[in-house]
Order: sequence, then structure tokens, then C-alpha cells
Amino acid sequence: MTTYSSYALLLTICLCWVLTPLITGDKVVSPLVIAPHCSDKCGNLSIPYPFGIEEGCYYKPPHNEKSSSFKITCNYSTSPPTPIFGTDYEVLNISLIEGELRTEVGVSYDCYNKGNNTAYWGSSFNLITFTLSSTKNILVAIGCDTYAWFKGYRGDKKYKTGCMTACVELEDVIDGECSGVGCCQASIPGGINNVQVSLDSFDNHRSVNTFNPCNAAFPVAKDAFTFYQQNLSLPMEYWESLQLPVVFNWTIGQNSCSVAKKEGSCLCKENTVCYDPVHEIGYRCNCTDGYSGNPYHPRGCTDIDECKGANNCEKAEYCINTNGSYYCKCPRGYHGNGTKDDRCISNTKPWLIPVLATGDLEAACNNYSDENIIGRGGFGVVYKGILPNNQVVAIKKSLKVDPNQIEQFINEVLVLSQINNRNVVKLLGCCLESEVPLLVYEFINNGTLYDHLHDEARASVMKWHVRLNIASEVANVLSYLHTTISTPIIHRDMKSMNILLDESYTAKVTDFGASRLIPPDESQFATMVLGTRGYLDPEYMQTGELTEKSDVYSFGVVLLELLTREKAISNARPEAEKFLTMHFLLKIKEGRLLDILDINIVSEKTIEEIQQMANLAKWCLMLKGEERPTMKEVAMELETIKRKGSHPWNNDGSIQEDCEFSLVGIPRSDDHGGCSSGVDSNSYDSRLLTSLGSGR
Repeated sequence: MTTYSSYALLLTICLCWVLTPLITGDKVVSPLVIAPHCSDKCGNLSIPYPFGIEEGCYYKPPHNEKSSSFKITCNYSTSPPTPIFGTDYEVLNISLIEGELRTEVGVSYDCYNKGNNTAYWGSSFNLITFTLSSTKNILVAIGCDTYAWFKGYRGDKKYKTGCMTACVELEDVIDGECSGVGCCQASIPGGINNVQVSLDSFDNHRSVNTFNPCNAAFPVAKDAFTFYQQNLSLPMEYWESLQLPVVFNWTIGQNSCSVAKKEGSCLCKENTVCYDPVHEIGYRCNCTDGYSGNPYHPRGCTDIDECKGANNCEKAEYCINTNGSYYCKCPRGYHGNGTKDDRCISNTKPWLIPVLATGDLEAACNNYSDENIIGRGGFGVVYKGILPNNQVVAIKKSLKVDPNQIEQFINEVLVLSQINNRNVVKLLGCCLESEVPLLVYEFINNGTLYDHLHDEARASVMKWHVRLNIASEVANVLSYLHTTISTPIIHRDMKSMNILLDESYTAKVTDFGASRLIPPDESQFATMVLGTRGYLDPEYMQTGELTEKSDVYSFGVVLLELLTREKAISNARPEAEKFLTMHFLLKIKEGRLLDILDINIVSEKTIEEIQQMANLAKWCLMLKGEERPTMKEVAMELETIKRKGSHPWNNDGSIQEDCEFSLVGIPRSDDHGGCSSGVDSNSYDSRLLTSLGSGR
């Protein structure tokens, strides 16, 4: 009985503890604010921390720091209540992501009557460390005899800008056009506060006073103002009462991220990133990728469950959420990545290659006419053909009956029957009736990557984002071959000639004649060395042992081609730099990488991503296969560069800093180890340089 009573008492206490907030009406703390007594809204506007209404609910700068307050006053005398910032600035919106506050300010104006100035008002405002956004606002002046000045300060430096506008009669003016006739505009410098807007007339409106009594000038949010002809005829009373939206940038404190972190005062907490805005004092916080919430809140940002929203998984049940990210996984009995681009395929479902008739293929390419030839190689000839169903195809025909080519034919059919990837050229059929092997592929109409890179006109339109996307797509194919399908495949002849491009520059990997299916439970195996000079893995050439890292090395050479537009082997270069790999590594050692980059892709916006790809290429070209990344790591790194830029990884996922180099400086020292062969060209001994020249 005692035990039962004790249990009942404990249960009662627990229930009371759980239900008390519901019974008493205790407030559940909003994720926007930092304490239960803090209001998270004023009227219809959310008030997120570091802003706040009540005492203890907003960020206060240190006493010795001259910074803007984040206090919002909620005026409850209006309906709905109005949020006020500072003395009388009505707050229209607060953005945590952009670090912006939208409010309204008055305009500057002056008015005339028969050549006499009858009214003048100059607008000015100063929100201390809050600065007028140069990207969201613009200076506008309205009038037919008008010039306007915008003045402000960045620190203790004064900046000015302005514009002038004129017109003879109203018919000169076009609605929506602000280019100097009745209306002009000018960009605003970044990081400016303590703003003054002034204006004047050239001739006191003597010739335009009948239809344009007043001038006006003001900064305004770009999305909040359109000029109309009727603006020119508005009286002083209109301009006197007019308030227009503007956007201010705000930051925390007056220190940079590094200083704030060192002092322990940084508001950027868990799962956030701190950054220093350009031309502004202080710092801002953002949630890291894969997280959301208020990055200034003491609890930091929380994980986004991508599986509950839009994602790239083929089916909802294939999605697996992780902290800050997610991945797709096929169910047992299926292979593939489980994504919309790389769907799950049943392991038990056979993929049958159609067998086509010799006569149909002969007719398709006009009896193998020379006019239908679209490619040649050591294997034979590729013809363009049209099947009876009007499908355009590429037909690969061996040159002669050769046991080795028969083996490559069988090998290619075997390999391609395992592959289902949108970035691999699809095998549509084969012919078993002819004297020589015939394979039929989908027709890719835009040539090879090699063709584009080594044709000046075609290369000039292949801008950086196109090349980065091609690299990413090919890396994903090799990662797919190595890790995704049930029997992994090593391509063994990765090169720019084996990457086709369609009309939208989507990459299509081809030529699997030299590829090898990896035997079960074997990460490396001995084989006859096959491949192409300039792309061959030096370790593979020396040992004859083929691994997935051989594809990584060849892909590294392709990255160099994308970066430099130079050929894998060129007699035009000095003998020691005949191979593009040596040319690249020697230029890095001399701190002259910029000298060999393709000028078509180099710009201030792309240079950081180019350096990151060059770092990645160097990592792929390590002499020892064990020091190279996997193709999955390469694909992930390229995806990161596409998204926001990154750095090469060590095998444990950390930054490989001792292997990095500057585009204009000397490579960093290898004193810390881990880079035994990537930078110093001296590590390529004479035997190895000789072996680079072998291959098919």
C-alpha cells in the first residue's frame, strides 16, 4: 500500500509539472526572442533578437561603444500597434538573413513661384552605425530644372554623389523612365551614414514653373518607387508629407568577427557563421548550410530536416536526414544513388541490350559512307546514322577483326549493361551478325570536351561556370562507377576526348572499351597497362596494379585541361614540361600558375573558385594513389566549390593546408608531411618521367 501511494503521489506531481503551463497560461518562449517576457511581435511585424521591445530583450552594445541601439518601441496607440526605431522611424521589416531594417524617411524639396524660391526642405538622417544599403536603395531627383546632391560619411571620410535632370515641357517626359528627362537617379556608396540630401535649381524654374512648381530628391528602396509624369506637377503639400521606404544595413558592435570571438563577445553561436560585411563596421551572423533559425539567438541555429521538404531524393522514403544535410539511399536489393537524377535500379532486373540487324545499320549510315564519319580512333570509326524509326544514333565500328578488339567489344557491352546514369552515353544496341563488332549509342551532337577546349572560338563561350559544371558531372559519373553500382567499374581511359557534350553542355562520358569491372573483395589487381599518354597514372604504369585511384589521376589531368586549355602532351612546351602535369606542377612551384590559366575564365569573381579547383587537381595528381582523394570526395568538393567555394580535404575531412598554394606565391612548405609528391617536381625521377610517355 505504501509503495502504491508513493507511486500515485509521484505521478500526481509529474502531471502537475507538465500541465502547469497549460493551466496557468505560461508563455512558450518563441525561437525569435531570448526570454519568456519578451514580445516577439509588435502589431503585424515580427521582432527577432538582437532587436527587442522590453528591457533585457534586445542587444545592448558595451557602454564604451558608440553603436546603434536595437531597441524597438511599440506604439500601442495605433491599430494595429506600430513598431518605432530610434526617435520616429516606423519599422516596416527586419531581415536577419540580409542584416537589413526597412523604414521610411522624408524627402528634400524646394518650390518656386515666378522665379522666386518659396519653400525649401533638406532631408537628413543618422542611425549611427546603421548604414544606408547601396544595393537596395537609389538616389532619385525629380524636376525639369534640377540638380541634387547626396552626402554621407563612411567613418570620418565624406562621400558625395548626385545627378541632374531637365525638360522643356511635360510631353518630353515618359512614365517609368528616370534617365535625366524629368527624373534622374544615381547609385549610393556603400557603408554610408549621417546622410544629407540637398537640391537646387539652375534657373529658379522660370521656364518650367507653370507645370513643375517643385523639385524633389530622396534616397528610396529600388523596389518602392516608379516615376510618373504627374510627379512633376505635384505641389509643396504633397512633398512635405511624403515618406518613402529605405533599407538600412545593420551589424553587431564595432569589432570584426575575429576580434569579437577573441573577446568572447561574438553573438554567433552554435551552427552559425560569422562574417564581416564590406565597407561596414561590426559583423553579422548567418546559419550554416543545412541549418535555420535565428543565428543571433544564444541557442544558435537548428537542423533543417530536408526529408520533410523539397529534396533531390527519388522517393520520400529514400531520404535520410543528417545534421546539416541529408542523403538518399536505395533500399536493399536496389542500386543507385536514390536521387531524381540517379534513380534506384533493381539488382535482379536484367538490362537487355537490343540486337540490331546488319542491314538496318548499313542503311542507317549510308553503307558506312565517309560523309557519315564523326570520329576516328585506335578502336575504329564512329558513324552518324538514322535508324528506321528516325532515331539519330552513333555507330561504332571496329577497323578489323582482332581478338583484342572483340574482347573490348564484349567488355564494353558488359560494362555498359551495368550502368544507368544520365551523364554516361547510353548504349542502345549491338550487332552480332557482321564481321566486325558494331555498337550503337545515343547521338551526342556537340562534339567532345577536347574539341571545345582546343578550338579558340568554341572555348571562348565555355565560361567558368560551364567548365565547373562539366567537371562536377564527370566526377559524379566516376564516383558512381566506383562506389554506387553493385559491381564497381574503373574507366581506365578518362580523358577530354572521352567526354562528349550535348547542346546544353551537359557532359556525357563515353568509351568503356578499356574499362574493368572490379573483382569482388579486390581493391586492386594486376592487369596489362592500358590508357592514353599524358593521362596515365604513374603508379599504375610502374606496378601494373589498377585501382580506382588511377581514374582519379586521369581526372586530375582533365581538370588541368579545363583550367588551362592546354593539351595533356605538347611538343611546343620545353622537354621537362612536355606533359601538362609537369608543366602545371612546375608553374605552381614557381608561383606562376596565373601564367597558364585560360584567360577566358579568369576574373575577380572566379579566381577563388579557380584556385580551389587547382588545389583539387594537385591533390588528384599525387604520385602515391593512397594520398589521392576518392572520386566521391572529388565530386563532393566540386559540388562545394559550385555552391560557395571550398578547400581540399585530408582523408579525415580536415583542410589540407600544408598542400595549398597561392596563385601568385610559392607553394607552402611540406614540413608537416602529407604532400610527399604533389608539389615538388624533383620527386618525379627520370624513370617515372620516361614511364609517363607510355600508354596507347
